[in-house]
Amino acid sequence: MSRHRFCMTNDRDGFIEELAQELWEERQAGADESPWPQVPPEVQQAFRNLAADTLRFLEHGHG
Repeated sequence: MSRHRFCMTNDRDGFIEELAQELWEERQAGADESPWPQVPPEVQQAFRNLAADTLRFLEHGHG
């Protein structure tokens, strides 16, 4: 059985930050939007929350 990267990470906060950025970039694909460092802090936090919720969902065997 293969292990998912989120199962092997020791840096949960770092992983959530990376996942939030990837979610932002994927959502913006083809759009003329700001890169992650220029996204307003409240929007970054919303994506971090989404990433954290997604990670919890996957950790509980739904993925």
